[in-house]
Amino acid sequence: MTLRAQSIVSTEVNSKATGIDLGRRLGEAFEEPPAVVLVHTTIDHDGIQLLQGVREAVGSSPLVVGCSSQGVMGRGVLHEAGYVAGGMALGGEGIAAATAAVCNIVEAPREKGRSLGARLVAGLAVPPEIVVVYYDPLCGADVGELLEGLQEAVPCPVIGAGAGQDFGPMVATYQFHGDAVHQGAAVAMALGGALSVDLVASHGTTPIGVSMKVTKTDGPCLLELDGKRAVDVWAELCGVSDPQIEHAANMAIGLPAELSPQHVCRVLAPFGTDRKRGGIIMHTSIAVGTEIMFHHRTESGVRNGTVAMAQQLVERLGGRRPRALIGFECGARAAPFLGSDGALAENLELQGIVGTDAAWLGMLAWGEVYPLHRGSAVFNFTYPLLCLSD
Repeated sequence: MTLRAQSIVSTEVNSKATGIDLGRRLGEAFEEPPAVVLVHTTIDHDGIQLLQGVREAVGSSPLVVGCSSQGVMGRGVLHEAGYVAGGMALGGEGIAAATAAVCNIVEAPREKGRSLGARLVAGLAVPPEIVVVYYDPLCGADVGELLEGLQEAVPCPVIGAGAGQDFGPMVATYQFHGDAVHQGAAVAMALGGALSVDLVASHGTTPIGVSMKVTKTDGPCLLELDGKRAVDVWAELCGVSDPQIEHAANMAIGLPAELSPQHVCRVLAPFGTDRKRGGIIMHTSIAVGTEIMFHHRTESGVRNGTVAMAQQLVERLGGRRPRALIGFECGARAAPFLGSDGALAENLELQGIVGTDAAWLGMLAWGEVYPLHRGSAVFNFTYPLLCLSD
């Protein structure tokens, strides 16, 4: 029994025709229809038209799931903005897949996460080996609560990302499930059967030695640090008072050491401002009393971290052949930080170390999901990578 995978990236501009072309080319690698098709696309494309095109080409049986993205990467390419769409088909004898979606995740996110996980498990004929989740990072949901609920329902690691849009003022992101395009939702895919799963990640930040205590919060809104308005602290350290306008700031909040098996430091970045109360809006709540450490990014840290991640994966594979790799690189690491050429060079180096003959599909994410020792959590400025092999 062998996992089969195929990936395609297109820069054509007609959304329906692009979807048809993606679906046709993905399906050519399979004697039988694939189990599931992942779709990542920039927001220039009409998501509904593109999904309809994919469905027209692959037929009714494959599941379809994915999201909008700041950019899309494939084997040898990385494109940001403009008309870009990427797809990956997964299947083969002994491979099982299930997908599910939950809407309005800003309300009761833990229950929504639990429901999402329960639907995945119920739709899968074998125990899940990995879950990939995509969520709306701009709707104000406590993603930490969503992930905790999801992890309660699925007995396997969870990886994934916040959907993205073009880099700039934050407007809207989209989540795909079947032929539907959602906002304010979370969608997910579970895989099981004859496959092996390996997860690695890098973050590329270092602490600057400034620590403060969280003294007031309201859900995912961080209101005070050491008794001072959080937005004032942010402006003092970064020179930027509104992360919703300038979210490429090099500063991030490092949380207390929660070591995963890969020893990945967990950092978070703001995604908006509560102007009235002077708070900064995160993807997840941080408990009052938590001692946080401010971090900053360096180009060498990002590049060296990606190389170390690739080498770690090769060592872990131990000669097993990678069939498919799915990446969820933080959008603030790419062109806004490394520059377009630097971001492409980073990913080409990663692919060169791991192996360029595998199917590759990546996205530039607005929030990243990766396992810690207590279950998966949300990160920022991070590059999680999922490797599927026989």
